[in-house]
Order: sequence, then structure tokens, then C-alpha cells
Amino acid sequence: CDKLPPLEKATGNCFFGGRASANADSLHSSTFQESVEEEHDKMVMKEPIDLKEAIVLIEKAPRDQLIRAVSEEFPEFYEDKQKHGGSSRGLPQSTSDAVNHVNPLYEKRQALNAQAEATVSGERRQTSEKGNCTTNNCVSVLGETAADVVELCGVKRGIQGHHNSCYLDATLFAMFSCTNLFDDILNRARDPSSDIPQYEEIQKVLRDDIVNTLRRDRYVPSKNVMRLRQLLDDLGCVSGLTTEEKDPEEFLNSLFHALSVKPFLKLSSQQETHLYQLFVAKNEKLEIPTVQQLFHQSIYECKLKFQRAPKALIIQMPRCGKQFKLYDHIVPSLKLDITDALEDSYRFCYVCGRQATQECWECFRPEVGLECTSYCDSCSKTVHQHKDRTDHKQEPLFIKDSLRKDAPLRREVMDLFAVVCIETSHYVCFVKCPVKNKHTWCFFDSMADREGGEDGHNIPKVDNYIDADTWFGPKGLDKLSEMIRDDKSKILPGMTRRLLSDAYMCMYENKFVKQYE
Repeated sequence: CDKLPPLEKATGNCFFGGRASANADSLHSSTFQESVEEEHDKMVMKEPIDLKEAIVLIEKAPRDQLIRAVSEEFPEFYEDKQKHGGSSRGLPQSTSDAVNHVNPLYEKRQALNAQAEATVSGERRQTSEKGNCTTNNCVSVLGETAADVVELCGVKRGIQGHHNSCYLDATLFAMFSCTNLFDDILNRARDPSSDIPQYEEIQKVLRDDIVNTLRRDRYVPSKNVMRLRQLLDDLGCVSGLTTEEKDPEEFLNSLFHALSVKPFLKLSSQQETHLYQLFVAKNEKLEIPTVQQLFHQSIYECKLKFQRAPKALIIQMPRCGKQFKLYDHIVPSLKLDITDALEDSYRFCYVCGRQATQECWECFRPEVGLECTSYCDSCSKTVHQHKDRTDHKQEPLFIKDSLRKDAPLRREVMDLFAVVCIETSHYVCFVKCPVKNKHTWCFFDSMADREGGEDGHNIPKVDNYIDADTWFGPKGLDKLSEMIRDDKSKILPGMTRRLLSDAYMCMYENKFVKQYE
């Protein structure tokens, strides 16, 4: 931008290479058409235009100066743009004959614009980081509109399964199909001082052969996935990735290690991790627990806190593969409130709702959650006068000074965007589509069908999960409770049964934190 001359002194119609098309004196001494033709000969014939550089420079120029330059040189063009809400239909027919007569320059620019649009559009989405420049080379996510959801669903959609790859297929589809939460993994430049030599090759295969292919074509052949499996298997962190049955966490640990992904969670125990395993004892009072209840119970029983709110939270259910599961049914919570699981954060008094100053772990009740462990001084004194709570030990809540001054009084809530499920060693997943103002989910199975017998191949499929609204909300939980009491759970719809009975891993995102990481 510093290379650009003052725009108010320029009266030409375009900028290339950071220069105005003509100065004021030359325009006064010749006709506008001659000036444009002269500049065209000078810049197109003798000095080829770097259109991508020109567009980037124009985009970086101050908006008010660009508007002033356009409005002064092309008043009719500018008025036409204003009439149509900021969008121009191009040069109007009433524009001077001199401008319309310069066909070589005008048509050349139009052709170059169209030709370079595909290459320039990717370069417009560049983000700079301190000490590191990262370019977004990813295709847009799927399912952003209702039409996109229709296009996404169907046979031969998603990632094709092959040689026990379902654990990997379901996990990748959950992480990358309809969310860009993990796209920074695909774009970070290699750090020679810390990253492995195979870093760029693994990243390229994951980004170009799998994620971008999935988002662009809505289908990834198994050979693309096999390349990634082979590269990870060669590292030796987890053996048998190309042929054997594995669990999603084994694949994720191998992938995150290869790409040096920073842990999403920092715990009060000073440990860091990418995944959070729910360690809980079975509570008979919880007939059908929600992920929210089990998450709070796990925090309570492990006496852990998060040092800060994570952008991603991958929770493993209390089960061990297909062999053992603690609860027959678990309801994935659409919203996960982590406010009371955060260290040094604002807490709210369970009784009066004011800022909490005391915490009592012994007041915890699984059916209520961690909310019932925080009180203000007044309510804490009153609550612990009860004979059943006189022996409880309260601890003061410490809030950092930086949080006391301007921290927003809001609860920290994360959104569910995917659920990976397992049934008889086969993994599938449910994914939330980012359709605005709608609650749309789809179901993916990388081995939904098979063609050709033993020598054939698997056919993946994506279905629209239309019962999401029926079962995800409070009414769905009540309805499910009635069915369980009457032993009617076996007649649950197929996809719903798999979601509630076979949940293995729930993935949550924090949209607020995501914007800043």
C-alpha cells in the first residue's frame, strides 16, 4: 500500500503494479481515450500485468480513496453501483463512447479477471500469524445450505471404506466434512526445528487427497485414504494402521503426533491432552445420563479443572470398545456448559445467581451437576447450616484480577458438531450440517453397502438424519425415559438407536474461542 501514489492525485481508471494509470497533466493534454490507449500500450504491451498482485494491492488500498477515485473518473458507473446496493452491473450503455471504444484494454481486463479468478480467490484468504504466515488452501465445508445437504446425502458419498478403515473414515468425516475447526492443521507451514521430515507429505495427503476431495467432490476413494494410512504406519507410532482394526483415539494420537498438533486441553494437574476420557462410576439415579451430566461427574470425581476454555473438546464415552459400556443409553448434549469446569473463571451462585465466591465439592449431585457446588458467601453460610452439610469443607474461588475487571458475565458453552459411534467393531458417525437457523444432521457409513463380493469394494453412504429434533431435546429425553421403563428401547428407529446406544466419541467446538485461535 505504501507503494501506491496518493489516489486523489490520480484520475486514471485502474491501478496495476501500484501505479496510477495516468497523471492529471497527461489527461488535460489529450483525450481520455488516447490516455487510456497510451497507458495500455505502456503497461500491457511493454510490461506484462501481474493481475494477482494488482488485485491484492487494490484490496489493500484505503476504501475511501478507492471510492473517491472511481466516483471522480466514472460518475455514471459509480451512480449505477449505488442504485443497486453496492453491486455493479458493469459499465452502463450511456458511458462515454471514448471509454466503450477502447475494446482492447476493456476486453483484455475482463478476460484476465475471469481467467485469474480461480487462482486469486484462494490468495485473498490469507491470515498472518506472529512469526508465521499461513495460507488457507482448503475448500469450503459441506452442508452450508439446504441444497448443499441434499447434494451431500446419497449413495457413494463420503469416504470409501477399505480393509478395516471405518475407524479412520468416520473420524475424518466427523472432523472435516462440515466444520473448519481443524483446518489450521491442514495449513500450518512446517517448522524445521521441531516437525518430522514427513510432515509436509502427510499434511498434503490429508489436505488435498482427502479433505479437499471430500468437500469438492463429496466422495473420497479408498486409495486416497490408504496413502495416509501407509504414511502414518511407516512412522511406527501405532502398528497395523493399514490392515488391522483400530480405535479412533489411536488414529488421532498418531495423526496429531505426526503433524505436531498442540493439545486442545490444559488441565489443572498441569497435564495437556487432545482427548478427554470420561472416568465415572455408574450412578443408579441416572437412568439415561446426558453427556453434560457425565462430564460434570467426571470433573468432580477426578477433581480436575480446565486451565482455559478449549476451542475443541473431544470426549470419549465411558466404554471400552465393543466389549463394555457403562450405560446402555447416553444422550449427546447439544450444548455442553463448561463454566464450572474452568479454573479461575467467573462462577455463579447456585442459590441466588450472583457471583460465586465459595466452592464445595461435597455438595455435588450428579443429577444437577457442578452448578450446585458454587455459592456466594451469604448463601454458602445458609446452605451449610443444614445438619447434613455442617461438615462440608468449602474453598474460596480465586478469580484472576484481569477477569474481575472486564470479564463478561456469561456461561461458557460449547456446541456439539459430531458423534462417532461403534457397533460390533464398526464405526459410523453423525455430523451436524452448518445450515443457518436449522438443526440438520446427517449419518455417514463408509461401508453401507458392498459390490462384487470378496473381490469387490465398499460403497459409502450419507443419509439425512431427520429425527434429530425429536430425540436431541428435553422432550426426546422424556420420551426415551418412558420407552426404557416400558422396555421398548429395542423399537427405536435404526439411526436413533445407534446414536443413543453406540455413542463412542462426542466432538464439541467453542465458536467464541475458535475465532481467536
